[in-house]
Amino acid sequence: MPRDWDAETYDRIADPQFRWGASVGGARRGPVHGEGVATAERTSERLRLAGFADIECWLHAEPTPFETLEALETFLRTVALGDHVATMADDESEAFVHAVAERLPRLELDYVRLNIRARRAS
Repeated sequence: MPRDWDAETYDRIADPQFRWGASVGGARRGPVHGEGVATAERTSERLRLAGFADIECWLHAEPTPFETLEALETFLRTVALGDHVATMADDESEAFVHAVAERLPRLELDYVRLNIRARRAS
C-alpha cells in the first residue's frame, strides 16, 4: 500500500495552496484541515470501531483531466472547493472558482482517491 497522508504532510502541501487561494480572493481553512483529513489509517480505525473486518484502505493518485474549462470549474465548485465557496455569495464564488481554474497549468487536477475494502464483521 502507498504511504498514507498525515496531518503534517497535508499541512506542508495545503499551506501554500491556502496562501495562494487567499491571494485570489477567498480561500479559507475548511473543516478538512489537519486532524479532519480522512487518511487511510484513520479510515481503517473508524471502520474497525464500527464493526468492520478485513479492512483495506489506501490512497491512489488519480490525476483527473477535464475536456473544458466549464467542466473543470463545475468540479472545483462542487467538489474540490465546495467548503470554501459554500459561504460566499454566488458572484463571489463564481469569480473565485474561475480565478482558481485559470491559474492551473492545464485542465487537470492532481486528485488523490481514498479506496476502501471491508466487510461487516459477523
